[in-house]
Amino acid sequence: GQLAPFVLQDDQSFVGHDELRESLNEMAAVRKDAPDAEPGEDSLIRQLWIKHWKKPPPPSVRPSISEEESRRIMESVKPIMDAIQEQEQAAQPRPRFPVPAASSARSTEVTIRPETDADHDAIQHVNREAFGQEAEAQLVDALRDGGFVRLSLVAELDGQVVGHILFSDIQIVGEDDSVDALALAPMAVVPEHQRKGIGSELVRTGLEQCRQAGHRIVIVLGHPNYYPRFGFSSELATPLQSQYAGEAFMALELAPGALEGVGGEVKYSPPFEAV
Repeated sequence: GQLAPFVLQDDQSFVGHDELRESLNEMAAVRKDAPDAEPGEDSLIRQLWIKHWKKPPPPSVRPSISEEESRRIMESVKPIMDAIQEQEQAAQPRPRFPVPAASSARSTEVTIRPETDADHDAIQHVNREAFGQEAEAQLVDALRDGGFVRLSLVAELDGQVVGHILFSDIQIVGEDDSVDALALAPMAVVPEHQRKGIGSELVRTGLEQCRQAGHRIVIVLGHPNYYPRFGFSSELATPLQSQYAGEAFMALELAPGALEGVGGEVKYSPPFEAV
């Protein structure tokens, strides 16, 4: 059946989808006789609470069952929780913002949304027109086919895709370990709609969605007078080795301190080797 978002009621029980309510009520049983008891930092109920309400649970809420039983319940409800999260994300309004229009008879609202399979040809067209060559369009296809893409957004105006941005997996490989990161590349807007703020909105929306997805570091090779407005810095990228090193090679921390103590060579995925 259709999933309904679950909420917390005054009695501090979970309500919403029947299966989820039953399992989570069991897991998050309120111990009335211990109002000052606080769940441990690593307790599953605390993790669950923070994940969905973005704050720690009140002291009166603690599991009254064993950690092993809590883990079993958590595993059983995870598919339901994931489905609810997907439904809530799908229900969120897509970002829209006004841009200058060539004709007052046309819409001035641009929608930023995730790419769909039906957008692939349009994304190729946008990158081909923006860069004046095939390389970037082919890169997008290769990254998608290789499973390296973590986020791909399009900008749509009057039913037409006019912009595109893509974030894909890269690694920072040090002497002892490696750190996961994202590459922002390519970002493109068709020439007739450049300098209208569409690219900036793609970057801002993309970075925020990457942050919400838990990514911590983004690397870009781009114009040094453009990307710093979004927080990118060539100074942050100084400890990172790359054949592209220079003022156009920049890094951004999506989580404060994400690059502290991080150093090594930035390894791009194989499709970049062909560009």
